[in-house]
Amino acid sequence: MQSLNITKSLRHTYTLILLPVIVLICMIYFIKIYFNISKPETSKTVSVILFSLSVLFAIALPIFFKLKFINKVKNLNSISLNDFYKFEKAIMKIALLTPYFIILSLVLNLKEFYFTGIILMSIYACYYYFPSEKRMKFEKTIFRIKEH
Repeated sequence: MQSLNITKSLRHTYTLILLPVIVLICMIYFIKIYFNISKPETSKTVSVILFSLSVLFAIALPIFFKLKFINKVKNLNSISLNDFYKFEKAIMKIALLTPYFIILSLVLNLKEFYFTGIILMSIYACYYYFPSEKRMKFEKTIFRIKEH
């Protein structure tokens, strides 16, 4: 797999993961506004749990899997492009589950503080794990990727 194809393929995966989130958020807001649905706020416990899960998926699990991958390949002189692609795709899938917590937050009507925290975690995950050329080049350098 060529370097350019990896970025293109990762961007395709990125879009496929986030497109349903965007559509569902728009639908939920439309339904809430159009039908004037107002539900009482969910308990603080549920809010804290969902916020904690969003932090877990946006920050903790990607770091854990990155460290696991680093530990696995630390003694290798170089890493194949295919292994790097699989790693990047897996870590992106984990991190991009975070925006799905926005949907749960809207449906459950979380407390505003925790809802805002989930949005911030989602923005972080979407921003940090976007497969830009610059980021891919940087990661390839760090992981000693073998192009051929």
